[in-house]
Amino acid sequence: MGRDRVAVVGAGMTKFVRRAQETAKELAWKAASKALESCELTLDDIDAVIVDTAPEAFDGVHMNSEYLSD
Repeated sequence: MGRDRVAVVGAGMTKFVRRAQETAKELAWKAASKALESCELTLDDIDAVIVDTAPEAFDGVHMNSEYLSD
């Protein structure tokens, strides 16, 4: 795909619970894995990822983009 074209090809999310046993990083990986499964792609097929969450005051996770580096 060219640099001037963008496509949303998959989406994934985890179960909503009051207090998850997993860390935010683990939850992010689960959601990403589900997104890949939904579009039948692998990590090698992905050029870029955009992540967004509720404002920090709502989800309690600060600087959540740092989890993408792994």
